Amino acid sequence: MYQTLARRFLPALLLACLAATAQAQSHHAMHSGGDDSTGWVTSRHPLDRSTYHIVSRDGTSALLLTDTTIIAQLTDAGMTRITKSTDSSLKQQSVGMRLVASMASGLLEPLFDHGIEYSLRDLADAQYTDGRLLLRSRDGSQPFGDVDMFGHQLMESFNPADAKAFAARANQARARLK
Repeated sequence: MYQTLARRFLPALLLACLAATAQAQSHHAMHSGGDDSTGWVTSRHPLDRSTYHIVSRDGTSALLLTDTTIIAQLTDAGMTRITKSTDSSLKQQSVGMRLVASMASGLLEPLFDHGIEYSLRDLADAQYTDGRLLLRSRDGSQPFGDVDMFGHQLMESFNPADAKAFAARANQARARLK
């Protein structure tokens, strides 16, 4: 039984330890997907403190634009969805499994309470094409291009008008930095 518990929860506990380490420092370089874009882990930002923001159609994720960065993060609704999902799956477990899973969940939630920040200085272009918000970096990579949020691609999850407006504002903000 203990070997089964260890196999099921060791990866989650390892991630939780990494999340705790990440939370102790303000920024961490991170590479996502298969591209060479560098992003930084940052605390989640209130949407109303951004220069501009858009929220996914399902309301769980957002892209925020500041004067110098683009931030991808979960919304409050996304954080609630994770918590409710965890709570409902815990109810179906035995007492011992609930205890271990609850500990792992409590350690993992701070990981999700962060965003990924990308510098506008590295952005070459932003546009909406073929149903997708496309950010292209100066090295040709696509920041947030492979980010999956609740089973959907983040960059395909926005209303077309919102995504087009975001692209225009991101290009304007990038131009001001030069």
